[in-house]
Amino acid sequence: MNQPEISEKTPFKSGVLFVLGVCLVTGSIQLLLLWGWSMGQLSGLLAFVLHGLCCTLVFALTRYYRAKSNKAPLIELLFLFLLVLGPVGALCLLLSAFLYLGYRRKATPFEKWYREIMPEYITQPEERLIERLMIWGEEAAYQHHDPVPFADILSAGNQAEKRAVLTLMLRNYHPSFAAVFLNALKDSDSAIRVQAASAITRIEENFLAENITLEGRQASHPDDLNNLLKLAQHYDERATAGLSDAKTLSGYRERAESLYQYMHEKQPENTALLWSWGRLLIRAGKFTRAAQVFEKALVLTGDLASPLERVWYWECLYEQGRYAELRLEIKKHRNQIPKNSLLPRALVDSIALWARDDSGRIAEVNG
Repeated sequence: MNQPEISEKTPFKSGVLFVLGVCLVTGSIQLLLLWGWSMGQLSGLLAFVLHGLCCTLVFALTRYYRAKSNKAPLIELLFLFLLVLGPVGALCLLLSAFLYLGYRRKATPFEKWYREIMPEYITQPEERLIERLMIWGEEAAYQHHDPVPFADILSAGNQAEKRAVLTLMLRNYHPSFAAVFLNALKDSDSAIRVQAASAITRIEENFLAENITLEGRQASHPDDLNNLLKLAQHYDERATAGLSDAKTLSGYRERAESLYQYMHEKQPENTALLWSWGRLLIRAGKFTRAAQVFEKALVLTGDLASPLERVWYWECLYEQGRYAELRLEIKKHRNQIPKNSLLPRALVDSIALWARDDSGRIAEVNG
């Protein structure tokens, strides 16, 4: 196992030695030319010609050595530095070569580094962690909540656990994981920050690939409503995730909103579409428009609207300052919220507060 490593380092060492040798020789020549020109021993034209010949010789040596070994670092920079900067370029490259030698002793090969941050297999400790996370997810139905276990491990776990969580979230990506990825970018461990950045890049690449496919189908089949819905949800999810800059996210929301509106014109009784559209408007801060969309959906669904859907509408009422309507809505429909509701406890308590009866007591949400 040790012999291959020695054979791999030999070309590297010989390449650096070649660069160092050429830098010393050409740097000395360039200094002599500069000294001769400054002392009046050489004319400017002659010094320029000799400088060009020196650079040509270095270029030839570079091409020759490059043909013999493809692991010689700094070869291309050698010619460029000498051509532009002369003796200063040789000195700078000489310093770079020494720094490169020192860094290379502790550097991790790219293949090993990538396997560590994005493992293709899962070790036994990571398997146990993932099993535990999946059990927590089933018990808490985390697909409807923020992934609290993931966030907790990213804040308090060790490096192996953090890497396992990031790998698991990347393989099973959901827009609700975006906040955890963004928090991982601020982790004190540089390895975790790099893995989180690599994961976000992979997510963006997958989004672009899917985006090209859906937009291509939309261009060739503009009346395919199923594809239009997938495209709208696609932009909606990307805007909700928040993994891009503000201007890009705004573009995603506008594109999703226009698609939802077009779909509503084609399918005015599609309540699922209306709820998705309204949630997008809330995230964009358009509460008045969102309330109008939700009211259309409530007219169609009536008492069949789920508690989670009604909570979105109640949020619109609160943000618009329509407190009287909010109180009446909550009093009328609060008993529809089951005991095993997926709503956060703080939200349930807030609903109970708004459902206060005339005597001033806090009514229980479930009776």
